[in-house]
Amino acid sequence: MGARSARGVRRPTSGRSLRERPPGRDTFASPREWGGMPDRADIDVETLLKVVLVLVVIWIALEIIGGVLDILSWILGPLRPLLGLVILALIILWLLDRL
Repeated sequence: MGARSARGVRRPTSGRSLRERPPGRDTFASPREWGGMPDRADIDVETLLKVVLVLVVIWIALEIIGGVLDILSWILGPLRPLLGLVILALIILWLLDRL
């Protein structure tokens, strides 16, 4: 029927009895054997650290970009409506093939 894990939860086996398993293997069916999801603890520490490092780099880059945009918006604050009109005119000229 199924093997019991350390927590007492039944896990389905791969159709073979526990006695038919190759020697040296654990007595419980692994998730890969019964077609379930892989174990979450399967990821290496180095891989996890690389993922965290990439996320931190992205976070820092977004903070820097946000700071630069804040400075530009402070400098160009009074010119925002004029800048919007310039961008709108450029888009209209582009669509009319006049640019």
